[in-house]
Amino acid sequence: MFLELKTTPVKNWSLGLVALTSLSLVSISCEKEDDNNTPAPTPTFGTMTVEFEHVYGGDAFVVPSATFVNGSGESVSFNKFNYYVTNLKLTKADGSVWSEEESYHLVKVGANASVEIDIENVPSGDYKAIEFTIGVDSLRNVSGAQTGALSPAEQMFWSWNSGYIFLKAEGQETGGQAFTYHIGGFRNSNGTNALQTLNFAFGTQTATVSPNATPVLHHVVDVAEFFDGHQALSVLNSPTVVMPGAMAVMISENYHHMFSFDHVHN
Repeated sequence: MFLELKTTPVKNWSLGLVALTSLSLVSISCEKEDDNNTPAPTPTFGTMTVEFEHVYGGDAFVVPSATFVNGSGESVSFNKFNYYVTNLKLTKADGSVWSEEESYHLVKVGANASVEIDIENVPSGDYKAIEFTIGVDSLRNVSGAQTGALSPAEQMFWSWNSGYIFLKAEGQETGGQAFTYHIGGFRNSNGTNALQTLNFAFGTQTATVSPNATPVLHHVVDVAEFFDGHQALSVLNSPTVVMPGAMAVMISENYHHMFSFDHVHN
């Protein structure tokens, strides 16, 4: 009797331990299976706004414009100032780069000094830099007239040359001399490449995109640099540049200097 009473609990305890161990293994196995089947988070997207605030020196620049004095001492005013912003890319804080599809935007300066471009379907995240081109890339230049911002109705297309005008500036000098600058050209082979690509880092700032947050990248565009950013451009000496060539490239180098990144609005 004494031996039976003593050994029965031992056997039951052993069986219980085996059962408990088996249940634990099943539980762990189920947990691992659940972990492996957990769906990845659904990607989210938002909008980023790129703002261009136009000035001439320290004054607001609108079109039709006031009269300004350029570096050659000429008093000039504008009745047109349009340019293409294309191939926009954003760099995340982790170094990855997102490129906008069909990235062609036409900026037309009018009664407001600031012009905003909304970039949609940007993946959520923190961004630290932007890149864009002033002009239209070679592929679209040789693809004929197109639609949207690239439509010939925008009057930024050379039908005679089957290519795009990257920047169009028109106006007059107070003495009566009109100026017309239609800048384009994309070929390296003959020295007519006027495409200008700009890169700006945000420094200590970040632009945070989410479905509920639309940051604004504020750029300042100083049109005074159009005449003096790289090399002095005199209206009286060179009032008309309407085809690709050395003068068009020089003017594109001038307007490369017009653009600067100022700050982020989050």
